[in-house]
Amino acid sequence: MQARYATHERYQRTREGWKFAERVDEVRNADATPLASSVPETGMLLITGPAFDA
Repeated sequence: MQARYATHERYQRTREGWKFAERVDEVRNADATPLASSVPETGMLLITGPAFDA
């Protein structure tokens, strides 16, 4: 899935310096279309490698 988003941040001045007062993540659009190079979902996940071969 690909998504475009923006982060809106509001700062507040304190004695210790500037701090985050608010952070809002805005999803502008999301595309769940499979990428051309992605593997189709089969309902199975196969993980291999030295850490998984026991």
